[in-house]
Amino acid sequence: MLPKFLYEILPYMYLTVSLGGGLVINSMLVFIASVLLMATGILVLTMRITHRREIRRLNH
Repeated sequence: MLPKFLYEILPYMYLTVSLGGGLVINSMLVFIASVLLMATGILVLTMRITHRREIRRLNH
């Protein structure tokens, strides 16, 4: 199990690394990896937001 602070910042780290790598390194392979990492970060954030909204809705 990850510590809570690491769990919370992980998708933002995905987005930061994907942007940094895609901008700094000029390679098609790095670009593809950056796009996939960015999609993963967005997917994780979307899933968390949806889940938290559902929990709030059920608790009220």
